[in-house]
Amino acid sequence: MKRYILASLLMTVNYIMAQEKLYVNAPSIAFKDTELTVEAGVFLDGSTIASYEETDKYYKIYRDYVPPVYVEKSNNIQLTYNSKRIPSPAPIIDKDEYLNGPHLYTVVAGLKVREYPQQTAKVLGTVLNGTPIVLSYFPKDENEYVEINYLGEKGFIPASFIGNRPNLDQLISQYNAVNTTDEQKKYAERILELAWNSSTKDIIKALEIFIEYAETNELTSLANQSKLLLEMHKAIPKKGGTKIVEKLYKNKDFGFVIQGAIEPQEGFDKEFVQATIGYSLDSFDDLEDCTLGDYESLSNFNSALFIVNDFNEKHKVRELSMINANQFKINHSLLNENTSEGDFLQIGKGLITSYNPVEQTYLIERIGMSYKFQFKNNKLFKVESFISC
Repeated sequence: MKRYILASLLMTVNYIMAQEKLYVNAPSIAFKDTELTVEAGVFLDGSTIASYEETDKYYKIYRDYVPPVYVEKSNNIQLTYNSKRIPSPAPIIDKDEYLNGPHLYTVVAGLKVREYPQQTAKVLGTVLNGTPIVLSYFPKDENEYVEINYLGEKGFIPASFIGNRPNLDQLISQYNAVNTTDEQKKYAERILELAWNSSTKDIIKALEIFIEYAETNELTSLANQSKLLLEMHKAIPKKGGTKIVEKLYKNKDFGFVIQGAIEPQEGFDKEFVQATIGYSLDSFDDLEDCTLGDYESLSNFNSALFIVNDFNEKHKVRELSMINANQFKINHSLLNENTSEGDFLQIGKGLITSYNPVEQTYLIERIGMSYKFQFKNNKLFKVESFISC
């Protein structure tokens, strides 16, 4: 799925003191020394600096886990943001069809994201080949790390593994040219991961290659799972898919199920929720959430999150963890904590609209609503609902 992302580049270095932020209005060289002679990297247009000391000659800028750097005082760094649109230095890309703002792409498969910029740091997860990486600061030394946003958390990846976006056809040619199993595996993984950041057409092409690789090497389980993903993508509804799901919903063949009862259109009664789920742990009504209407609040339970109407006390499910007797119904089939991804792909074929391999989530849409199905260890873990807004 090709993604068009408007990048927000106002990324902030952590505070060490309370002071006004500095805005970088044009690419600005950072130095390792106060004489401003040894280059350390570059702060890019749109980034912000929150932790610093000021002298007549330079700003001493503090960053997490690494030594401070020094930037010469100039009109490029001010207390307000007013970009001069000066191009970033090579190899940084300022704008292309995927992203607007200084960025590069990951160029390997399964790149580990670290908690802090060291090889021994805890691994938070991985990012896919061809993932766009928004940059606020880029080091001169490729052995250093760059900071990224990983699933809402701060993470770090080596600068040596980002660059121009890989080319799918070139990777396929390289895959076809190699003979060893290890080399085939490397390119097959890169092809598939890049495809997840591309169009549905490319995903289908990559899955066919990955299935060939898996079958050739007798990786039966991997081949079967990839075949189900291939069938899913070939069956993605182009038009009218939401109407099919809407019809299922109105016929009570699609929706959240608690203790055998499918969620009514107006929501569950308060008494039913208390008898089956328990009592609310806490409630929130001051959140900026477009899902909430007037006189509604979010109520958090042990295994569920509800949108509660303050007048009639009806409870509409926002999130439901697949534990106890919690389920989700799709076209006569009941999904629960034992439902595998393979089962889900067969049940949801023709209804599933997208897949996120990093989060292990699938999306099904109906008119005005979306449902996200999250898996952990190949089992259904949680289902969330979202109002389109």
